[in-house]
Formats: sequence, C-alpha cells, structure tokens
Amino acid sequence: MKTGLFAAVCGFAVLSTASMAQVPVNIAEKVRAAGQAMDPTIGQLYAPMFPKEGWAGVSIQRDIAYGSDALQRLDVFTPEQAKGKKLPVLLFVHGGGFTRGDKHGDFYPDNITLWAAKNGMVGVNIDYRLAPMDPWPAGVKDLASSIAWTKANIARYGGDPNSIVLFAIRPAPTTLPTTPPIPRCEAPRRPRSRA
Repeated sequence: MKTGLFAAVCGFAVLSTASMAQVPVNIAEKVRAAGQAMDPTIGQLYAPMFPKEGWAGVSIQRDIAYGSDALQRLDVFTPEQAKGKKLPVLLFVHGGGFTRGDKHGDFYPDNITLWAAKNGMVGVNIDYRLAPMDPWPAGVKDLASSIAWTKANIARYGGDPNSIVLFAIRPAPTTLPTTPPIPRCEAPRRPRSRA
C-alpha cells in the first residue's frame, strides 16, 4: 500500500513538473493575456529561448526554385557530415491554411529544419502559393511539386530520396487525405514480409 502510494505521488510530481516546464511562466502569462486571437507576434516571446549560434555545423541553401512562381521556393538544411551519405529527409510545410505564412522566420519555422539537420537528417522547408491570389488547389499542387522536387534532387544534398517524411502544420495534414495520389511522388512499392 505504501509503495503504491509513494509511486503515485512520484508519478504525479514528475507529470506536474514536466507539464509546467513546457512553457516558462512569464511567457505563459503573456500568452494568456493576449487571449484567444492568433497573434503572430506572440511567437517573438519565445525568441530568447533559441540559441543565437544554432546554425553552426549546418549548411543552408535558401530559396531554391521548385516551380516558376516567386512563392515556389524551398530551403535545404544539410548537416556538415551529409556529403556522400543517404540521410533521411524531413520536409516541413508551414501552417497558415494556404492563405498566409512563410517558410522563414527569426527562429520559426527554421527551428524545425535546423533541428532535423542537427539530428542527422536533411531538412527541407517550403513556401507555397497562397489564396486568395492563387486559389485552391494551388497550394496542394505546390506541396506535390515540392515533394517531387525533393525526390528528384535531394541526393545531391546528402538526402535519401526514398526516405522522406512530411512534417506539416496546418494545412497539409488536413489536405493530404483528400488529395489523390501523385504517382511521381510515391516511393516504389515494396513487398510486405511475413514475420
């Protein structure tokens, strides 16, 4: 009985400490005070938490065209040790509901592709055309084009074209299930093994 109670108290202490450690108190208070509106400037509160010299050991190629439009650009974050390797690729799609957003900021969303490069992957961060200037399905087509570009070109950056993981913050997760398969973007089918 005492052992079970002790384990429960320890578990609660660990969980409460972990949940409180996610956002510093001073930032959490300012976020709450801002209310429920989506204010992009609120992200600046987190800037001091990111290292100023986080780019060391990572090569960044910016604004590589994957289409003819000015917004059809991507950045490639490559770890120094990528030469001649076939590293997994993390392709990041910024949020914004296909109406706003950008692949580059002071720390977000570069922090995601930087994290990938710092952890033995090649990070790809894309921009795409935005509505209302370019209505549906322009953004979805750009997503498919950026995947196709990545498959065709990532090997020269040390990435494995057959090991691409898509990491997206709205809109991509909601649109991918409704988007028909794009053959040029699919990896070769492998037979399933029976274990």
